[in-house]
Amino acid sequence: MGRVKTTGYGWTGSVLPLLGLVGGAPLGIAVGTALGAEDVLMPPAAGVLVAELLAATAMFLVGLAKNSTRTSQGRVWTNTHKYGRYGVQWSGVTLALACAALPFAVTVEKLTRRGLIWAGLVVAVAATAGISRLIYVKTCAVATDA
Repeated sequence: MGRVKTTGYGWTGSVLPLLGLVGGAPLGIAVGTALGAEDVLMPPAAGVLVAELLAATAMFLVGLAKNSTRTSQGRVWTNTHKYGRYGVQWSGVTLALACAALPFAVTVEKLTRRGLIWAGLVVAVAATAGISRLIYVKTCAVATDA
C-alpha cells in the first residue's frame, strides 16, 4: 500500500475528514435521539454530512492561513503545507467533500421521497468536482513550491 507524503500542516488533509466520518455519525445519532427521530439512517447521515462540511471548511482555512500570503498585488499561494503533491487547501477539501457525497445523497432521499438518492449522489459528486476544480485553479495551479 502506498504512502502519502505530507509537509507542514499537510497531515490535517486526512485527519480532519477521518474525524468527520468517525465523529459525525455518533453526533448525528445523539441529536436524532434528542429530537425523537425514528429513522435509522437519517441522523447519522446528517451528522456525517455536517461534520464533513465543517472539515472541508477547516481544511480550506488551514490552507488559506498556511499556504498563502497577502501582498499588494494580491494573494500569493505556495505549496509549503502539502498532502501528497498538492496544497492542503485543495486535497483536504476534496477528500472531505468526497466523504460527504453519500451522506448528502441519503439526506436528500430522506428529506424528499424514495428513489431520489441517485439524484442526490449525482448532485453531490458534481458539486464536489466543481468546488474541487475551482479551488485547484485558484490556489494550486498558480502556487509556487516554497
